[in-house]
Amino acid sequence: MTKHILSIVICCLVHICFSQKITRAETKKMLFRTNRVIYASYEALKETKNFRGNLSNAYAHQKLAVTYFRKGLFNKSIFHSLHARKQAEKTISYNRRVNPDESVLDAKENAFFMGSPEEKILAKELKDSGIVLQEETELIKLSPRINIE
Repeated sequence: MTKHILSIVICCLVHICFSQKITRAETKKMLFRTNRVIYASYEALKETKNFRGNLSNAYAHQKLAVTYFRKGLFNKSIFHSLHARKQAEKTISYNRRVNPDESVLDAKENAFFMGSPEEKILAKELKDSGIVLQEETELIKLSPRINIE
């Protein structure tokens, strides 16, 4: 019974995710929230130097999310941005830091996250985009802020 109810809830969230028209402003807000989490993970990694590859992955997916945003592909942009946020959260956790408030998904973000393509599909899109993963040792020397405009 519980599994059946959970399945119905997930189906509803996926339906909401794909049936709602997401606006440019809503997408931009999600991108900004992810940028803040990426910056917090950058700060944690810069301090501890506990490299595991998640910040590099987060940064690359967020760059792709911004590319999709600029092309008006808001759903794809959100999928990659939320994936980036989860990767950045891993960096923060691995480095025993507290996740910022922006790491908590709001209702709309959660609906998109639940309806997001599998990680391997997102990874393939990233690879096909030509965006190269940077070494974290190099990435922490830069500012990881990604211009959304």
